[in-house]
Formats: sequence, C-alpha cells, structure tokens
Amino acid sequence: MPLNDEKPGSTSSGGEDQSDVESFSERSNSVTSASDLDCSSGSFGSNNSSKQSTPSSSPPVVLTLDEVMDSARDLSNLSLAHEIIVNPKFHFEAKSPPKDSLYRLVKDNIHKAFWDILEAELNDDPPEYGQAIKLLEEIRETMLSFLHPGARANRMSSQIMEVLDIDLIRQQADNDVIDIQGLATYIINMMGKLCAPSRDEEIKKLRENTANIVTLFREIFRVLDLMKADMINVKIDIIRPVLLKEGIEYERAKFQSILDKTPKGLDNTTQWIKGAINELQSVFSSSEGKQSAVPGPFQVLNTAFLHVLTWDYSKNTLPETLMTDERRFREIQEQLLQCQAVNEILLIVYSTIGGAIQGLPTLSERLKRMTIVLLDGMHRPECNLEETLQGIGAHICCELNKSLTDRGYPALSPALQASLTGQICRITQKDNPIRTLVEDRVKEYFKMLLCDARPEGKLEHVPSGLTIIKPDLMPVAANAPYISCSWESNKTTKGDKQGPKPPGWWMCSKAMALDERSLSCLLRVRHRLEQDIKPTYLMDHMISDGVMTVDEEENVRTRATRKDQAVALLELMLRKDNRAYISFYNALIKETYDDLASLLHADLPCSSPSGYKSCIDGYTPHVQTVLSEGGVPQRPVVFVSRPELLNRVREKLYQLQKEPGWVTIFGMAGSGKSVLAAEAVRHHNVIEECFPGGIHWLSIGQLDKPDLLVKIQSLCFRLEQGLDAQLHHRPPNSLEEAKERLRFLILKRYPRSLLILDDIWDSAVLKAFDINCRIMLTTRNRSLTDSVSGAKFEVEVESGLDEKKGLEILALYTNSKIHGLPEEARNIVKECKGSPLVVSLIGALLKERPDRWRYYLAQLRQKQFKRIRKSSSYDYDALDQAMAASIEVLPEEHRELYKDLTVLEKDVKVPAKVLSILWDLDVEELDFLIEQNRSEIEGLHTKVVRQYQQFYKSRHPTSGDEESLYWIRFLTDHMAKANLTQELYSLMFSLDWVTIKSQVMSPAHLINDYIDHGLMLDEVNSVVRSQFQEFLSLNGHQLEHRPDVVQLALSEPHTSEVYRQAHRQALERSSKGKLYFDWLNKNCVESLSRLVIHPQQGSLYSACFSHDGTKIASCGASKTLKIFKSNSDDQLIATCSSDRKVKVWNVERAMLIRVFEEEHEEQVNHCQFTNTTQRLLLATCSNDKFLNVKLWNLNKPSSQNTMFGHFEPVNHCCFSPDDAFVSTSSNDGTVKLFQASSANEWKAINVKDMFDGEEEVLVKCSTWTADGKQIACAARHAVLVFEVATADMLFEVRTNRLSTVQFSQACPTSSLLAIAYSNYGVELWDLESRKKMADCSGHLSWVQRLQFSSDGSQLLSCSDDQTVRLWETNKVHTSSAVCLKRDSDIIFSDEEIIVSAADFCNRLQVRDGKKGQVLFQSEEKPSRIRCTCLCQQLSIVALGQEDGTVQVLEVPSGKILSSLQGHTKTVFHCQFIQNGQTLITSSEDTTLRLWRWQSGECKVLQGHTEQVRGFSVLSNPPSGVLSWSFDGTVKVWDMESGQQLQDIDAHKGAILSCQVSPDGSLFTTTSADRTVKVWRCETWDCVHTLTGHSDCVRSCRFSWDGRRIATGDDNGEIRLWSVKNGALMKICAREGKDGMDSLHGGWVTDIHFSPDDSVLVSTGGYIKWWDVERGEALQTFYPKGLALKKIHVSPDFSTFVTIDNIGILYILEKVTP
Repeated sequence: MPLNDEKPGSTSSGGEDQSDVESFSERSNSVTSASDLDCSSGSFGSNNSSKQSTPSSSPPVVLTLDEVMDSARDLSNLSLAHEIIVNPKFHFEAKSPPKDSLYRLVKDNIHKAFWDILEAELNDDPPEYGQAIKLLEEIRETMLSFLHPGARANRMSSQIMEVLDIDLIRQQADNDVIDIQGLATYIINMMGKLCAPSRDEEIKKLRENTANIVTLFREIFRVLDLMKADMINVKIDIIRPVLLKEGIEYERAKFQSILDKTPKGLDNTTQWIKGAINELQSVFSSSEGKQSAVPGPFQVLNTAFLHVLTWDYSKNTLPETLMTDERRFREIQEQLLQCQAVNEILLIVYSTIGGAIQGLPTLSERLKRMTIVLLDGMHRPECNLEETLQGIGAHICCELNKSLTDRGYPALSPALQASLTGQICRITQKDNPIRTLVEDRVKEYFKMLLCDARPEGKLEHVPSGLTIIKPDLMPVAANAPYISCSWESNKTTKGDKQGPKPPGWWMCSKAMALDERSLSCLLRVRHRLEQDIKPTYLMDHMISDGVMTVDEEENVRTRATRKDQAVALLELMLRKDNRAYISFYNALIKETYDDLASLLHADLPCSSPSGYKSCIDGYTPHVQTVLSEGGVPQRPVVFVSRPELLNRVREKLYQLQKEPGWVTIFGMAGSGKSVLAAEAVRHHNVIEECFPGGIHWLSIGQLDKPDLLVKIQSLCFRLEQGLDAQLHHRPPNSLEEAKERLRFLILKRYPRSLLILDDIWDSAVLKAFDINCRIMLTTRNRSLTDSVSGAKFEVEVESGLDEKKGLEILALYTNSKIHGLPEEARNIVKECKGSPLVVSLIGALLKERPDRWRYYLAQLRQKQFKRIRKSSSYDYDALDQAMAASIEVLPEEHRELYKDLTVLEKDVKVPAKVLSILWDLDVEELDFLIEQNRSEIEGLHTKVVRQYQQFYKSRHPTSGDEESLYWIRFLTDHMAKANLTQELYSLMFSLDWVTIKSQVMSPAHLINDYIDHGLMLDEVNSVVRSQFQEFLSLNGHQLEHRPDVVQLALSEPHTSEVYRQAHRQALERSSKGKLYFDWLNKNCVESLSRLVIHPQQGSLYSACFSHDGTKIASCGASKTLKIFKSNSDDQLIATCSSDRKVKVWNVERAMLIRVFEEEHEEQVNHCQFTNTTQRLLLATCSNDKFLNVKLWNLNKPSSQNTMFGHFEPVNHCCFSPDDAFVSTSSNDGTVKLFQASSANEWKAINVKDMFDGEEEVLVKCSTWTADGKQIACAARHAVLVFEVATADMLFEVRTNRLSTVQFSQACPTSSLLAIAYSNYGVELWDLESRKKMADCSGHLSWVQRLQFSSDGSQLLSCSDDQTVRLWETNKVHTSSAVCLKRDSDIIFSDEEIIVSAADFCNRLQVRDGKKGQVLFQSEEKPSRIRCTCLCQQLSIVALGQEDGTVQVLEVPSGKILSSLQGHTKTVFHCQFIQNGQTLITSSEDTTLRLWRWQSGECKVLQGHTEQVRGFSVLSNPPSGVLSWSFDGTVKVWDMESGQQLQDIDAHKGAILSCQVSPDGSLFTTTSADRTVKVWRCETWDCVHTLTGHSDCVRSCRFSWDGRRIATGDDNGEIRLWSVKNGALMKICAREGKDGMDSLHGGWVTDIHFSPDDSVLVSTGGYIKWWDVERGEALQTFYPKGLALKKIHVSPDFSTFVTIDNIGILYILEKVTP
C-alpha cells in the first residue's frame, strides 16, 4: 500500500557519527552487482578494475544466482549488525526523498491519486468501501506487529481481531451499516495504548482531528509509520547488548559463510595481510642480520591497519573485512590529512619566523583556526590545493605582520614572506622533509595506540612536534574504528574478550596472547628448560613482577618432583602473555641461568620492530615520547650503566606509586646524579605503573627568586600546552601564584605525574614545589627535604666509579678496548678518584687529542687549583684539575676571550648572540667558566656595557628571544658591578626601560632591580628612586595586563618624575595620533597606601606596631629584625624562629636581653605579649606535638605555664583584650581558649565541623574583637566569627577568589576586620554590618601578617614582596571627599565640570570636578540615595531614594524646593525636561511618574509588571516617552495625556538597556536573553534581531551618523553591527583572556561614540578606547577600584568622567600637544 514505501534512513544526534541504513543497502547492492557481472572472478565485493595479485591455479567457480543473493544478504546483515555494534547512537528514522527529486514527485502523485480515489469512493451514493476495507486490514496487521508475546498481548490481539474482523466489516459494508468513524476512533485509542510516550502528543492530535475521514486515515497512517520506526529502534536497543557479546562470533560466522559460497571472496584481505607480513619480515631481517623471523599476528594486524591510514582508494579496493567501515576509514584519512597539513604549515611558520612569535599561544591558535578554515574541502575534486596553500601563505603573512607590529617588531620582509609562502606550497610534494616528518610522527602515534591494550589511556601521549594539533588529533584517533572499538571494549566489558573488537580482529589469536615467535621458542627449548630450572626460585621473581598469582604458584609447588614442577610451570607459561615471557627471562638472568636465558633472548616479544634491546630495558617509543615532552635529557653520547644504583632509585620511585612524596638522589658534584635520575625513569613499567601522568624535568641550579619564578613560569607554560586554549592563563607574577598554578596543574591536570628537580642547592627552592605531588630531586645536601612535608626516600650516589667503569668510559671516548688502554688510563681514574664528570671531561679531550694521555695525567698530579668560585660548593680538587686541563688546550687567542666569561651571571644560559656582541666575533661553543683575574672584573663589566651600547645604540632589544631576555634581565647588574652609576640612573629612571622590562620579563624583576641597586641609585637621587619604586609597587598588578606604561604613569602625582616623563612622552606621541588621558583631579585623591617600606632582602614573615603606634618592626627570611622610627615608650620586642628559640630584645639599645631555647623542640610559629604592661607575659606556640603553647615570665628562666590540649602544631596564639584568656589556633582544626592565670582550658571551638568533606582543616589564626565578645578564626578560604560565650558561629566571610586566607586581624577600637589572602589581596570588613568595606591592593606576593595600630587608624601589612605597607583605615571605609556612589549626573560647561552624586554617608554632593571643591552637600538622608540629576537652567538638583521619595533641592543653598511622594519602592532614574519644569522618574514599583514638581501635580504611567529601569524622551511623537522594564516589554507613553500608545513585547528576558537613534527614527533594546533588537519608531516593528553575544547584553549605543550600533555584554565583549542590514561588522575584544577575568575586566556597562564615529569609549572593569574601523583597543585606563557603572562624555569627546566602586571620582582629559 502507499505510504509504506519510504526508503529507510537513519539519523543521529551525534553529528559526524550519523550512520545511514540506506548506505548499507547500497553497498550490498554494489557488491551483488559485481558478483553478478563476473561470478567466477573471485574477489568477492571488489571492483572489476582491481588487479589480481596472484593468478588462480584452479578452474573458475561458477555460482548460482541464489548463492550470489544469499551472499549479498549475508553481507547486508553483517553490515547492519556491525553498525549497531560500533555506533551506539545508531537508530532508524524514516527518510523522505529530496523535495524536488523525480522519486518524490512520482510518490506524491501516486499517494494523492490513491487518497483522491478513496475519498471519491466514500462520497459515492451508495458509498464504495473496497479501498477502505483494505486500509483497515493493513492497519490491523500493523498494530498486531507491535505486540510482543505475552498474556496481555494475547488479550489485545484478540480484541483487535474481534473489532477489526474484516469479514464482519465486509458484511456491514454490503448492508451499508459500517461505522467508519467508530472504527477510526477505536484504532486511535488502541494506538494510544501501543505507542511510546513520546507519541502521546501525536495521538492527542488524532483525537482532536475533526477533518473528513480520509484526512483522518491519512494521519493515522503517518503516525503508524512513526510507531514503526519507534518499534525498530526498540528492537535495535534490545539486540545491541546481544551483538556486543556475540559480535565477534557472528562476524566470523558470516564471513565464513561468504567464504564457503565464494572461496576467493577475501582476496583483497589476503593481499593486505601479506603486504604487512612482508614489510615486517624485511624489517626483522635488516635489524637482526639473520634469517627472517615470522612476525606475530598482532604485529601483522597493527602494521596492516597503519596501511589503511594512507590507503589509495583510487588504485586499490579496501579489504573485504573492512568494507563495513569504509566510510569511517575515508573520513579518518581525510581528517588526518587535514591535521597533518595544518601541523606542517605551522611548523614551517615557527621554524621560519623564530623567537619573535614564540610564547604566543593566542597567535598560534588563531593561525591554526584560520588554516583549518581555509583547508576545509581540500579533499574535494574541485579543490586546487596549490592555490589554496598560496592563499593560506598570504593570510598567514598578513596575520604575522599584524601580530609583530602590535608588539613593536618590524613586519616581515617581502623576501621572507615569499620564502614562507613557497615553503608552505611545497608540502604538496611527497618527498618534502616537513611532510615526511609529520607523517612519520602521526604513524608513530597511531602505532603506539594500536600496540596498547588500553589505548584510551594513551590518547594524550601525542609525539613531540604534533602538540599544536593534539586537540584535533586525539578525537580522530579515538574515533578510528580499530582504536575506538578496543576502547569501548575496555569501557563496557572490563576485559571481556567477547566485547567489540576492531574490524578483522577475529582473524587473530586471543587478545594479549604470547607472540608466535616467543611461543615457538618456548616449545623448541622446552625440554632443555625442564631439565635444568628450579621453578621455586623463578616463581618468586614472577610473582613480584605481577605476572603470576599465588594460587598458580601453589599449583606448581604441589607437584611431586622438581621436574614435574618445571613441566607445570612451562605449561602455565604457554598460556601466559608477553609480560610473563619477559618476566621469566629476567628471572633466569637473576638466578644466573645465563645459558638458558640466551636461548630465549632472540625471541623476546617486542612492540617495536627496530630491535629487541629497547624493549628489554623498557625504553619503548612511548617512553621516548613521554620523556621528550617532559624535557628529560637524552642519554649522554658515552653512557655506562650502573644497574645496582639504578635499581635502588627505581625501588624508591615505586614507593611513590600510591602516595606523593620525595625521592632524593644525593652525592658529590659530578658523581652522575642527573644521568642516574634521567635513566631511572627511562623505563616503560616505571612510567605506566607509577607515573602515567607523565615525567616533567626542571633544571634548577643556584637561583634567586626572580629566576626561580622564570623557571616555574616556563614549566607551567609547558604543562598548559596540552590543554584547551581557553584554559590558558597569563604567566604567574609571583612565586606564590606560580606555586598555586603548579599545584593546580599537577594535581588536577597531570595527576600521578613525576616532577624531577635537578641540581637543588637551597631548601627555600624546595618550598616552592611543596605542593603534595611526586618529586625526585638531585642535590649535594641530603637534608634539604627536611623543610618540606610528605614521605621521603633517599639514594646516595658514591662520589667515584670503580676502576672498571672509569676505564669503560675512557675506552668508549677513545674508541678502544679496555685491555688496550695505556697504563696512564688507570692512573687518571685513580687520580681523580673515579669522578664521572672528570673522567668524562678527560675522555672528551682525549677524543680530540688521543696522544696526550701522559700530559693530562701530569696536569692532574702536579696542579692544585683554587676553587672555581668562592661561592661554589664544588670544592674538590679533581673537578678544578679537569677544568684547568681543559683550559690549557685552548689556543692562546681564545684564552684571552675566556676571561670575559667571568663577568657573566652564574647558572644562566648565555645565548651565543650575546657573546658575539661582547667579543665582536662568532663563538661556536663554550666549555667552562673560571675565576681568574678578579682585579679586572669591573673593567670587564664595563666592557659588556659599552659593547651593548655600541651595538644597540638608542634602542633596546625587545624580541623576547634568549638574547633579548639576557640583556633585559642582567644589563642593570652589569652596570652596577661596573660602578656606572650615572648610566644605571639614566636607565632605571626611564619609563622606556620600565615598559620594555615589564613586558619582556615581569613586574617582579623590575621591583627586584630597584631593591638590589637601591643604595647606588640613592646616591644620585633617592627621591626619584622612591617615586619609581612606589609607582611599580602600587601598579604591579596592572603591569601584568601589559598596559601602556605611559598612560599608567599619567596617574602619578604631578610632582613625580614618573609623571613628568609620562606627560612629556604623551605630548610627543599624541602629536602622532596616539591617545592619552590625564587624570585631572588626582591631587584630590590620596593614596590609600600611605607608606611603602622596603626594609630588607627576602620575604617578610611578620611586622607589627609598637603600642603607641610610632614604631614599626619587621623580620623575615634575612634573619634580621629591623625597627623603624624611635620615639616611643615601648622597650621590648619578642621574636621567634625555626631555630626553636624565642628572643626578647631591648628596642632602644638594640640589645638581646633574654633567650628562651630549652623548651620548644620544634619551630616556634608565633609569639605575643599581653596587651597591657601591668602583668607582662609572653605567649608562644610551636610545631611541637604536645607541649606546643607556653606562657613566659620574662623574670624567670623557664616557662611559667604550659597549656595542654592540642595534639597537632599550633600556628597562632593571642591574648584577649583584657589579657584574661589566650586563644590558640591549631592544625587539628580547633581554636582553644585557655585561662591565662591558670593555663586551664576554658572553651574549645571546633572549626573543622564548619566545613564539608574529609579534607583536613588547618586553622591559621584567631583574633578577638575589641569588646572581647567575639573571636574570628581563619581557615581554608574563610574567616568564621564565633560568639565567645556560647562558641556558636555567628557568620562567616568567604572569599570568592581562588585563594586561601593567610591571616586576619580585628581592629582594637572598632568593628573592622582585616583579612589577607594568598593571592596577595587584603580586604577590610565591617563585623557589625557584615559587609566588605574596601580592597587594599598593592602587594605583589603573599601577605603574611596584618596588624592595626592601637587607635585603629592605621593598618600594617607585610608581604613576601619584601614590602611593609601602611594603610589609613579612615580613608578606605569612612566618609571622605572621594567616596562617591557610582549613580551620578554631570554638567559640562566651558570652565567647569559639575558633578552630582551621593557619598558613602548618604549625603548628596554637588562638586566642581576639576577643582575638587564641594559646591553643595546635603544632610545625611534616612533612605539610600539611588539616582540624581542636575538642571543647569534653574540651578537645581533632584534625587531619588530607596523608599520612593523624590526631592528637588536648590544649589548651592541646599534648600528643599519640593518633596514628592508617590513611588512606593526604589527610584532608579530621574530626568528634568522642558527646561526643568517637569521631572520624570521611574521606579521599582513598576511605574513612571511625570511631576510638575513646583505644583506637585503628578501623572502616573502604569502598565509594566516589573521594575522600570529607565526611559528616554522621544522626538517623534514630540511628547512621547519610551520606557523599558525587567518584564521584557517596551512601552510608549504620551506625556500630555498619560496614555499608553504602544506596548511591545520585546524580549523573553529582562531588558537591560535601550537607546534611541540620533535622528529618532529607530531604537534598540538589549536583554538578558543575549539578544539585541532594532525597532522602527514609525511602525514599532522589529527591524533586526542581532544574535551572537554569549552573555547578557547590558549596553548599547547608536553611532552619530546612525549607521552602526555598538553593544556590550557581561563577558566583556563589544560588537559593532550594521544598522542597514543587521550584519556583524566587528568584534572589539582583547586577544587574550585571563581565567579569572572577563575580556573587559567586568561587564560592559556603558558605550559612547566620538562625534566623528571613529573612536568608541567603553566602561567595565576599566575604561577602554577603541578604533571603530579596526575593532582594536587604542588605550586603556585602569582605575584604582573596579566595576565602573557609567561614563559621562563631553560633547567634544575630550573629557570623560566616571566613579569606581570604592568611590573615587575620575576626570580624564585627552592629552593634546
């Protein structure tokens, strides 16, 4: 019947995973056709054009048509079953033919004819029911087919047969008593019972169908077809688990059936497999140099599958066993070719351009995305690949030029562009080296996955050189049929061998079976093994290797005789896998069965055909890839194994398998620790079993903090390369931030990975890596790990090699045999005590001069050299002798040059380019640095500076390559050591230098320079030095954004040298078109940070006030205590240290008066005196387990009391305000309160119960409020406030940042609480209002301690950035001239800028912005002021409040002219119109009001259902008002009558902004639904709907010419749209994005065009100016606070006014020459 002949199809929500049943039928049909044409030709399913590789030697086989059709059906069924197995998203869906196809036209016409005939028959008089009865019969059969066997189905079947009894229906038709409508109703009801729930809506529509009976039946058939598809899909879901279990056997049986009927049906598969075997045999033959071995089945299949990746479908037909996956293989191949092309192009780009574009992940990602887009369709026949590559080269050159010029580099030369484009075009050549390299790496990657039983765990292990396409390559590999199937098997069956396997897997032996060569070898030598081995000895090793179970061992042991045990063991071995064979071989070696092991050696199983040795020692290609990506050094050219030491190291590494910890390899310098560490991880089992997350190597050496930061930055960058580009962050700017970033990457992204730290000198370095991960380190000092937490293991490396190993090294260098070495060789080894370093150095020299054995021995015997550097710990003579001997062989002219090397920085890689500048010649390589000619050091440093100045003249290097990094990092050090004071002054007091160094390095390096060279700079001008240092200290957090330093410096005081230089440069650059803005009223704003002190080198751990607030003390890593100011009455100060001592000092005389050192056994963490001196006591707390809190009387030699209660380290202790109690904070998660008089525990507060989870809670500190009734405790990322009397928690302060609380301190005189965070921020909170009052920003590292002065007016903070900052708390939380609310109104006049805004005391202020003069200030209002507006004509100001009150006041008298009552909720917006005679207000109460404020007359505009956020006065109609609301509507009102003219349902979400075009013809709305709509005012129709924003669209603005619309969203993105057609014209956004920041530092809250529409200004977290045509940022102004709400722009676009969230008013004026 009609309607049932649609071709079946299949769709899937899986996108690329969609499959098509029709395609299976077509493939089967094509196969059948081939067989019909030539049934005797063999090659079942192959094309006739396929070449026959081997002629048939038997007569042709003649097949009958039935046999051919049976085979075709078998293949069709096999294809369908295979698709169900491998595609979990496969399902059936009816697929209609194309709309305009002939098939569709014929079908529609036939169907229409049928239904027309039916309708005509039923309309006849009398009706004809013949066709209708056939329909009913078909419907009955269809419904019966839906029933499954069962009692309920039997009842329903009987009912259907009874109601739809066709014979009875015919009789009723003959008598014209048939009830067609009743039957249709029954059918619909029965369909409702049979259908899936998803079809209930369709059944409901059928019941509601009131059309004629023909239309109803037509719809019934349509729904029945849908139900058929549902039923098919249900059956597919039912059969899929069965197929998953039986799939292999089913495929095997089907293929066997095909082979039985068509014996030559697998010719292509046979040739495919043979090709792989031949290739493997040739490889084995060439590598072993003997008769070819027979490769195992897994090796053959893996090699064969690799061939499919590069299959030429135009020349060869795919093997028959793979035909069911042909479409997938083609897709995989196309995707791989595109990935390879992208990788080849980018490799060419980066190798050609070099350092100028290194380290720019955003550029790399842009080039990659652009290349992928341009290569789309490269596989299509019509694509001309050479032309496409030519275009890609042009686009890449354009993008590179843009990136280079943006960073201040010159654009690419035409010649370089042509060369780059030419190289890109040449990748079409098959012999292109880049193409060959990439193709080999891709094959290596797929081979690794194929060789692994669980490839899903190896997808991340992309070979080096393919990192850029890793995100694209991994999905391709995961979806490859022969990999994804194995993956699915592992996921779904947990090792069940019956799970789905790759195509053709049934041709192999069982998974993970022993290689055939190994199996043959065991069978061949079995008799010999049975005669000699003792199984009990061997099985111990095999159990420890995990290849044999205890039960299996017991089964062998129970045999009566040794030989029976050997027979049983070998029977077991024949059933084992490759790992067991290797373990058995190793056991033979360990038990000294060397002769038997040699019998097995040649046939050891190996995944790499290149040789078996690499697999025996575990150095597989996968290991090579992992170590290469992790930066692990390669083996030395001359390498001598030290197996005993190696096994000891690996034994310790296995201790880290289940938990983090430290493995320390320690020994004398030059003992081979680094080589040993690298070799220990060069093993497959070590990586797979212990460190599957990877190995990461970091060479440390002797570093200061800035250089250590650079090291960790580079490590973080390397670790982030394998992640999604969106997860990339800016480089960390402090060691603490770097530590947190590394902690996140190691623990979250690379769990169970190993970090190797090579050459550690200082325990302080280790603290930066104390992040609860797995670490191996090499060092000379075995006690370094005492300072870190976690499990610790040690391996000592002897300082010297034995004579045999030493001679082996010399023999390898000189290409000799050991017995052929001269006698001097043994003496050399003996003289240098077997030092690996010295022996290697001498060996390398002898390689070049093999006749100088006696000479080098004499050098070692006769000369005793001084240490290379006084600061060096390489203090044994052998090393000095070896290095001196090396220098002796240098040519005379090179010895002079060698002196210059002594001025270079220690432990720093010096680029060759730097030395070429220094020496004015090319230098090939350097061997050593020596300490000679100390008297010439200053002159040599001077030479470095002069050569630099001569080479670079008036410019500094800014490329960012190694050369540039060296000069920018160390030029100031060279100047200082050369005593070039004036040059150093000119350099460091230059904004140009600040700009270059902050961009190339980081702010931390800059600040460090001013600290290191501060004394020398102060000799010239200490004031200027402090100004520059203050500028960097207060703006370091802004410098990380790479801002325009000149613009940043324009915010400095006018008296500052920093500002003077910035203003001078701004004037000069503005004459060339650059935008700069001067902060006019900055003199009215005092710095929140009153004082910044740099007291000492190193981190600061604590700082405090004296009781009278006139002294500040600080101490830290420098182990010194410093006191600033000296006119207070306090005489005593106490210090505590990790040396377990507590010291009390007399401040005035700087004298130590008492030391308590007998009682604390661990580090003392904190000490504090009582608050009053009436009874002076000192409390201390420590890391002791039990006796960890003590009270001391200074007149007694021992402690007065010990407080018991904590059983974990105590971090902090402090007295209550009245000194009656002592609070202690401990790692046990509690705060305990002790009575100071008796030392008895009074109360315990269990802080850890306030946190969820099992993670430990360490309480950092506690602090008492001023009245002593509350106590605040700091733990994790929160401060919890408890009531002392009840120990109940009152509330908590939680940070929303990715940081923890470091310290907290309550003010002794007010309700303020200061909190320091690990992200170097400080916050002030009011405990009474429970609100944050201020952010104190400026520190560049962790803030370790806080303290309020005794009167609470000042706050002291000290940090690891080596600074102490003094904050005036009155300025950051109480009323001041600058603390204004962000809701404001501005009037620009010729001479004045009038600002109206509420202050933080809820008083309305009207100010002269430029002069800072307050023109008017109201009384404090009882309800919060939410909006204000000015009227210049009448000198009045209006304000709206939260209680709905509106007031109009006279300026400057402050007289209240009118108080308008009517609104019941917050007034959000107010505006004067009609020259100030009318005031319009909008409110949260959903209304607008028009006030004749002088008379009090009011019109209420009511109609919105939610708060009205704003309105605009329209020019057309002249008296119209446009309002918008959170209810998603826009309404138009007539101001004269108050009537609603239009009601527009504009958006599904709240409307956030609305803007009317300058000519009044259009308006636009933006919404929380992420859309923008443009409306025509004349018709009120929607002209355009603009989509594309990814977050709420909060602001919009028309350009003045009405051609563009700018919109800004909450993600910080600004888009420019065409008003004419609604097209997106440009996206204004920053190229990079910090993980914790939006693109604009916050929501884009306001936008304005310049009068000529060329420039756009926007506000968010900061103010940005944009080039409208290019969409590029022209300038950025960073305010002191955040969250700018609105910006007011002068008519000439030269002055800008805004207020930030901490109340600072900014009046910015464009700098003009």
